[in-house]
Amino acid sequence: MSDGSHQSAIQVTIEDGGAVAKVIIPDDFDPTRLDAALLANLVRKRGIVVSSAVEAQLLRVAKTFRDEPGRLEHVIARSTAAIDGKDGRLEWMEGLDPTAGPAGQDDSDVVDYYNQVAYVRAAKGSHVATVHEPTPGEDGCDVTGKTIKARPGRTCDVKIDPSLSLDDNGRVIAEVDGILEYQHGVLRVSRVLEVRESIDFSTGNIDFDGAVIVRDGVRDRFEVKATEDIIVDGLIEAATIKCGRNFTCRQGMAAKGQGQLVVEGDAVAGYLNNVTGRIKGNLTIQRELINCDLVIGGDLICDKGTVIAGNLVVGGSIRVAALGSNAETSTSLILDPTTPSSTTHEAGEGGAVDVLVRKVIHPGVCIQIGDVELKFGVAVKGPIKIGRDENQRLYFQEGDGPIRPLSSLAKLVDRAA
Repeated sequence: MSDGSHQSAIQVTIEDGGAVAKVIIPDDFDPTRLDAALLANLVRKRGIVVSSAVEAQLLRVAKTFRDEPGRLEHVIARSTAAIDGKDGRLEWMEGLDPTAGPAGQDDSDVVDYYNQVAYVRAAKGSHVATVHEPTPGEDGCDVTGKTIKARPGRTCDVKIDPSLSLDDNGRVIAEVDGILEYQHGVLRVSRVLEVRESIDFSTGNIDFDGAVIVRDGVRDRFEVKATEDIIVDGLIEAATIKCGRNFTCRQGMAAKGQGQLVVEGDAVAGYLNNVTGRIKGNLTIQRELINCDLVIGGDLICDKGTVIAGNLVVGGSIRVAALGSNAETSTSLILDPTTPSSTTHEAGEGGAVDVLVRKVIHPGVCIQIGDVELKFGVAVKGPIKIGRDENQRLYFQEGDGPIRPLSSLAKLVDRAA
């Protein structure tokens, strides 16, 4: 062993930016001079905090070196890492995550693709989600006792629409019935369900308490039911539409004799082809009404189009460009004022107008008004008005011409006789 005056010094190092503290004892240091107190004094001079854990390490170092002298390098302290705070988050209640995508009816292996659900309903008063506040985190410290700041959690960046409320416990409560939507950081309950594509296997049937907007069409055998308005931008095929208020189909409905249309308010469509159903209010057609079996509580309005074939019961008035076709297609219209309606008939010279045909009535058309049935065997050019005079007697008028008896217009059949 070398003389103590020539001994190398014990080193205390701080490494990795204060993350680690080490004691390095050279191999020529006199073990009889080494104890934990000496080491603790050297450690304090380096600015390292001597905690109980560090004291235990120093005792271990001293004993190890005395028992087996030789160069010794030992970590006596490590920094305490900061624990960053947890970010705030939105926790969905079970089954109420609107971002989860379509879900089937149950967990069985058999999936009813017609009735899978592509949206989430929220009932008024229901707990739909919980907003968890961020946590501040816990600061750490390096071996010298210097604080290592923790990053606090970020606030949950969600905006709560007035259709929901947020209580003191972070619970998000629906204030209205509707569809739960979470878009662009805003959580809301909407009374309008917007389907951006077609109603098909990707969406399943729609049965919604509110209004429905379909940006494309409705495919065969699917159903769209809504307690309020329904708007469909594309083609409706052989589907079922049940609308609690007003219905709009900007393109049309080609039902192939299988589709059904039930509307509690007014209906507007580009065309209807082979549709069966009932419209409580007015029906407005932009182009044609072909081979439909419909009960219409209000007016039938097809000012620029044609009604061809089918059977129509109308509670109000009829305004069309043409009735029937050159092929003498059987076309039946029954005006039944007992059908619930809220109509305002267009006034003619003789009184209220029941039927106004602007262009032509083709052979094969049959119009029944009360007990009187008009059967057209030849084409009659319009404009033709069929109405009632002040005494409620039926008449017809060509353009602005004189009022004439119906017998000169078509074959009359008295169904009451």
